[in-house]
Amino acid sequence: MKSYLLLSLALLFVIVVLYAGLNGMIKDHSYGFFFTFVGGITTVGLGLDLVNHLRIRERKNSVRKLGRG
Repeated sequence: MKSYLLLSLALLFVIVVLYAGLNGMIKDHSYGFFFTFVGGITTVGLGLDLVNHLRIRERKNSVRKLGRG
């Protein structure tokens, strides 16, 4: 439960940063490209964390099905 809350907060952060970056680029502010870049890189990292989390969860479920968990 705690990890889902953390992942959802990270997703919310990424959405806010990408919105601020795109809005800054549209309005020709100096921070627009930087926020868009940081948001994009953070999206990649969040995706990797989510895939890793799902793999660990699947592995734990497989071990429980075998009767060892």
